[in-house]
Amino acid sequence: MKIDTTQNLMSIDGLKVIQTVDGDTAPEEGETQTVYIERAGIDTTFRRVAVEVLLATNADKPDSGSTKLKKFVLAERIQTMDQVDLANNEVQLIQSACDIFSNILICGRMTEILDPEGYTKMQQGKEVESETKSPVK
Repeated sequence: MKIDTTQNLMSIDGLKVIQTVDGDTAPEEGETQTVYIERAGIDTTFRRVAVEVLLATNADKPDSGSTKLKKFVLAERIQTMDQVDLANNEVQLIQSACDIFSNILICGRMTEILDPEGYTKMQQGKEVESETKSPVK
């Protein structure tokens, strides 16, 4: 599956999701979103989220050494490429990490990218057990 790692994740209302870096939580009066992003934060891209969740550690259920190495190598590859071709097992690694380490909005947007068919079926109200999603235990 080919993915553009530079694509921005969007909020429910269609605006770019940003992460603030200076502690501000809202644009100042009269400030456009673009100016606010330039001043206060960075875009939340597929790359940023995938790398962050792949490198996160779950103290309650630590990964094996080989899984940690797979996640690290995948995170490093995603970080250095604007387009990445992911195998099914790599999609599963990212999706499983998103399930654990991201909020509902980010998890939903990442699923939309990683499993577009399953996401579309869910939008249509169909219950789906995605092939790319491994259940978290």
